[in-house]
Amino acid sequence: MENKYSKGDIKKKSRRESLVDTAGLITYSLLAGAITDYVSGLRGIGILASRTYGTVINIPTAAPYGKWRNFLYKKTKTTDESSKLRKYLTELLAFDTFQVPLYATVLSVGSLVSNITQGECDILRALKGTASFRLQ
Repeated sequence: MENKYSKGDIKKKSRRESLVDTAGLITYSLLAGAITDYVSGLRGIGILASRTYGTVINIPTAAPYGKWRNFLYKKTKTTDESSKLRKYLTELLAFDTFQVPLYATVLSVGSLVSNITQGECDILRALKGTASFRLQ
């Protein structure tokens, strides 16, 4: 079968997908992350620090996350025609294996900044927030 796309077309598509993945992840992270930060006990400067660090982390990791997600869709043979449950489970697998571990570090940094006067990082707060993020 002949490939109807040139290397230039594939590069443009890849760049466009990377930009969409990055913009989508940053937007989602800012909105859902701020709520999750609040639920996990962060306030004010802690939420600001967590969202700033999260955005800094999401910029270089969004495109690899999109590729990881696409890889899992291929491995699990999930397509647009697949059931909603199958697509949901594939999304959950991608998210839980890539984003949740990253988010634990983001929440830990937010907690550390929030508790800077005491110089400690509330690991239990980070774990609580990570668990609530996973359930969204």
